[in-house]
Amino acid sequence: MAAFSAAVYLLNARTLLGLADAVEADEKVRGRLRFAVEQWMAASAPSNFLALNAEAQQKAIETRGESIARGMQNLLADLRQGHVSMTDESAFEVGRNVGTTEGAVVFENDLFQLIEYKPLTKQVHERPFLVVPPCINKFYILDLQPENSLIRYLVEQGHRTFVVSWRNPDASMEDKTGTTTSAKAR
Repeated sequence: MAAFSAAVYLLNARTLLGLADAVEADEKVRGRLRFAVEQWMAASAPSNFLALNAEAQQKAIETRGESIARGMQNLLADLRQGHVSMTDESAFEVGRNVGTTEGAVVFENDLFQLIEYKPLTKQVHERPFLVVPPCINKFYILDLQPENSLIRYLVEQGHRTFVVSWRNPDASMEDKTGTTTSAKAR
């Protein structure tokens, strides 16, 4: 059964990707279509389903069902927080083990906060260093712990460092776009 499911899955994947590539449209549309097909294929992979995943079945037997119970606990936790998490988010605390470089918010508006970091050298470069991470990341992705922090490295090198910390989008931001600025955003 597993071999048959895998063969059907691979056949469907090749067919759907071939159809996406054959669409008569510009490259951007074909790219989006291919991305959507790839996401659907990844979600529908036989390995994602216990009844079709021999490794997961073996693990369930070996752990006497504990692996399934842990998986269900993770699913319920993800549902409660409203998003899927690949890590234990409670293990990270801004200021304790992520975002540890000293800084302060020097400007904020509806879209972001601007953080200025405290210099770690007596003299700083004349020209400031501005870091604008993608809006899907939080500022602390650049300031994990002292030994792997871009922010800490910059301030140790004498750079006056500023970082944009994007606001999490919600319904109040539905009139904002990436190409224009509304009067409200000013």
